[in-house]
Amino acid sequence: MTFADYSHLTEAQATMLLIEKKNSSDLDGYTSLKFYMSGKGWNVDPTDKQFADIVTGKDSVDMCKEQLDKCQFPTLMLRGTLFGDYIESYKDKNETCSAFHFAELLTATSALVGKNIAIDVGYHLYPNFYSVLVGDPGISRKTFSVRRAERLVKASDYTVPIETDIASAEGFMESWADVIGEHDSDGRALLSLSELQRMLIVNQRKGTSNILPFLTDIYDNPPEVSRKKAGKVRIEIEDPFLTMIAGITPGLLEKHFTHDDFSSGFISRLNFYIAEPTGRHPILEKPGEALKPITDRLAKLTTGKRIYTFDTQTEKIYRLWYKKLDHLKEPNELIQQCSVRLEIQVPKLACIFCWMRDGTNINADDWMAAETIGAYWMDVNRMLFSDFAANHKVREQNMVVEALKKLGGSATSTQLSEILKRKMESKRRNEILQAMWVDETIQRDVVDTGGRTKTVYRLLSDGS
Repeated sequence: MTFADYSHLTEAQATMLLIEKKNSSDLDGYTSLKFYMSGKGWNVDPTDKQFADIVTGKDSVDMCKEQLDKCQFPTLMLRGTLFGDYIESYKDKNETCSAFHFAELLTATSALVGKNIAIDVGYHLYPNFYSVLVGDPGISRKTFSVRRAERLVKASDYTVPIETDIASAEGFMESWADVIGEHDSDGRALLSLSELQRMLIVNQRKGTSNILPFLTDIYDNPPEVSRKKAGKVRIEIEDPFLTMIAGITPGLLEKHFTHDDFSSGFISRLNFYIAEPTGRHPILEKPGEALKPITDRLAKLTTGKRIYTFDTQTEKIYRLWYKKLDHLKEPNELIQQCSVRLEIQVPKLACIFCWMRDGTNINADDWMAAETIGAYWMDVNRMLFSDFAANHKVREQNMVVEALKKLGGSATSTQLSEILKRKMESKRRNEILQAMWVDETIQRDVVDTGGRTKTVYRLLSDGS
């Protein structure tokens, strides 16, 4: 590699690439780049603080790392971006934390750009997000953020459908299609739920259990989606693009989410944000005045279709990061499913950062900010779901015990299926029964019933 290969690099880009080459054991590239940087008078062995000053022009990387270690939102990485300006504009004016402000602007921006922008990673990724705000009722201001996202969208483009409830997949699609027809708009839509648990409860009912599968499928931006209503009337939407923001309290996560919601891929498509203390502040913001500077700036950005790619050096950083994902093995299988989803979520976020600065290619600053937010998402997942699998397994075993008690202490597979079918999928039920048999909580017998066999399960204790 010659010096000409590095001539277009800024000191920030060169410093990031040097760190990547060192970590990837590219000795020749590392030595060549280090020599080039020395000739330019650039620091080739920066401390953490110097690295932060060079790469971001902001505060210490140690401070960002400390924020992430404490599962705090990394606001330091957003300075100089539209997100950073938005968060700063609300400082001491309300009791909404930075993480929620970020989520509300990301949601609105996503709903506004739709499929007009994408990132090319061998195929096109469109930047829709499902954001979930987690905080205690009354003090975390979840609903304020959800409503603020709605106002941002309405003020910028009134043709985007905003749905604040979802009682069934078919009903949601019908309302969505009606707005598209009324305004002759494209397939963008915002699902805005102040209380996510209401949708989760509805999804557990027999006639409306298709809501989460519907949201899971449509997240991946299929070319079209269709559903058949009663009377065989088919509803179709071309180029659907759905963004969601919702709120929920911590205690209701374990209560309403199930193991099946992980295995189906729904939860791994969600990006969670944890409420952080902001101190008490009188709410001085005036909705229209507070949002106008942001909506004005969004309106000035290019709205034509754009397909973004990485610039040369950022593509190398991206490739190294992508390979590292194979080695990020989480001890908790449920969190591992979420980590795999980063491979599409982080590039989509980098795409938004690039669009917000009206860039032509995704650069190192776009990627560094997106990757840092991705690290925050994973830290939040670990905080919320580290004990989820163990706790949920206990609850599922208790369901089996209660079902067996209800049936007199023993039951066939068919009888258990009938009682538990609305609470557990058959695969998960069989896994729980197998675990209970191994733990000697239940006895399993295969009984011959005249040419056919059936499996009978019996409690080995009172189940208490």
